Amino acid sequence: MFSKIVLCLFFTGAALSAPMTSAANLRSSKVESPRNLKISKVSECTIMVASDVRILEGVSEHLEEDSFECEMAAEDMDMESGQMLRLRVNQGQLAQLKKMLKDGDLIPGESKLVHGANVKFNSDGLFVPPGLDIATNVRKNVNKKRRRLAKTLGTKPILVVKVTDNGGLTRAESPAVIGDDIFGTLGDPVNLASQMKACSFGKLNIVPGAIHSSKKAAPGVIKVRISKSLTSNDRYAIHNAVTSAVNAKLGISLPGPYEQVMYVVEKCYVNCGYAAYAYINSWMSVYVDRYYKQVGVQMHELGHSFNLAHSGGLNGLTYTDHTGLMGNPLYSDDIGKMCFNAAKNWQLNWYNDKKLLVNPLINPTTIVDLVGIANYDTTANSHPVVVKIETGTSTDQFIGFNRAVGINAQNDEADNEVTIVQTGNNGENYSQSQLKAHLIQGESYTFQNWDNVHDLIITALDIDLGANQAVDIAVARVSITLEGANPCGVDSSSFTFKNDNGFEQDCAWLTKNADNSANRIAKYCEYGSVKWACQATCDSCAGTCADSSTFAFTLNSGKTKNCAYLLQSSDDAIDLKRTEKYCNRGAETAPTAGFEVGAACPESCGFCPV
Repeated sequence: MFSKIVLCLFFTGAALSAPMTSAANLRSSKVESPRNLKISKVSECTIMVASDVRILEGVSEHLEEDSFECEMAAEDMDMESGQMLRLRVNQGQLAQLKKMLKDGDLIPGESKLVHGANVKFNSDGLFVPPGLDIATNVRKNVNKKRRRLAKTLGTKPILVVKVTDNGGLTRAESPAVIGDDIFGTLGDPVNLASQMKACSFGKLNIVPGAIHSSKKAAPGVIKVRISKSLTSNDRYAIHNAVTSAVNAKLGISLPGPYEQVMYVVEKCYVNCGYAAYAYINSWMSVYVDRYYKQVGVQMHELGHSFNLAHSGGLNGLTYTDHTGLMGNPLYSDDIGKMCFNAAKNWQLNWYNDKKLLVNPLINPTTIVDLVGIANYDTTANSHPVVVKIETGTSTDQFIGFNRAVGINAQNDEADNEVTIVQTGNNGENYSQSQLKAHLIQGESYTFQNWDNVHDLIITALDIDLGANQAVDIAVARVSITLEGANPCGVDSSSFTFKNDNGFEQDCAWLTKNADNSANRIAKYCEYGSVKWACQATCDSCAGTCADSSTFAFTLNSGKTKNCAYLLQSSDDAIDLKRTEKYCNRGAETAPTAGFEVGAACPESCGFCPV
């Protein structure tokens, strides 16, 4: 049995204007007395947002009390860097923070809160003045000297910290085993490093961070002992103590030379219910109990470090999209062959050469063949792995083919189906996504009043898994149609063709005579060359220009061929002769002659607009 977990986003802080309730109560400690308050020396701090993997059993259902944290300046924390405090704000300020995060105006791990000098704080949090306007005092802090930690390409050195508290509580596994569960250094078959490399197709390589031999417990792993007890301190006190211990042991200020730092703690004893948590777009993640070794938990938390938000499911809840790792699938040590959903795949930089942008406001109908992530690098495949539907707003839709094979073989929902996901921030930055539908062959999903006028219909026209599902490239053909919208195409101003009488005509000729226009359009728009050059007149659209998969025609020799025949020769000169001979035959002569080839094979004939 796998452990059931629910993923909870908690913006670590609390509102002061009302008593803290629900999940916030689970994580809060009693506010210290005024005599323990300190006065800040620095007028700003870095806003942090934390997200956890929450264990389902025995935990309150009310887990979504939103709050935020700040990474304090070392000058305010006895010259200790990397120390986090909850932001203590009122309800209005909390609402502003949430909105700025949702709208992309607040970048976790980078944006600064300019709270002013002489603000009070203690271990329970930073007490933001109630009159401070958050919207005008948060800056994105595009500081060229500050590195962005949401790095998803190249080599990513990670430091793992095995923690022992002042009473000796620590994980039973040795540093070598812990390192193996994360890096695969001893041959662990599925681990964080192997699955990140697989999902990114080698574009992201997680490696053990370099450690001086005198400090190293295992490749990429160190041990530290903290002065606090796990049994009597909350997570803030614990991870701040670990940060201080690591800084002291290595003589650095975290993250130092490491892209990510993972704290492995024996268990949680105070305000528990989570398996792990990470800071969005930042360097720290913390794992308790056995969950540090579960690949899905590891991938999910580093996803947050990469600026990925949670993935909600069809029921509208926050964590129930099981088609990707930012939802809530079941996890174990060696079961984790799964990647991310369509929206997250667009946001990541791993598949840029196989993304497709579709704008139904320009092309009301588009037909596209999709392959799953596992077939991204197949040499015989040129199909996209993710499609973005541009809405003209910050909220867009994304389509993927959830092929459950290879690196995605242990996917937890909608195997081998077409998935439709919606998210904000143009799919480019941190934003909660929502699974809208997953389709089997023949099914459709409709976004009603998509552009406030027309419905957008997405249909899984065909899902071909191949004769040998273990090795064949599966393809899903999907149509995207904006119902009732005007044709997207325009008539070519340079195209001409010969009519039945042998006279050269252009697109305008088709409608020049009102009495004959209907007959002309019905006749000549059947010719492939005319149909795709005169899109507006022929009511055709470049997005639907594709060879028929079922059409066949007869050569002069009597042999039957399909569209592929036109371009299948290795000699370009032969292909040119074939297309000249068959694509236009009959277009200049009798109307009953063979114009069908050009109409049915517009791609191979070169008629599709570019």
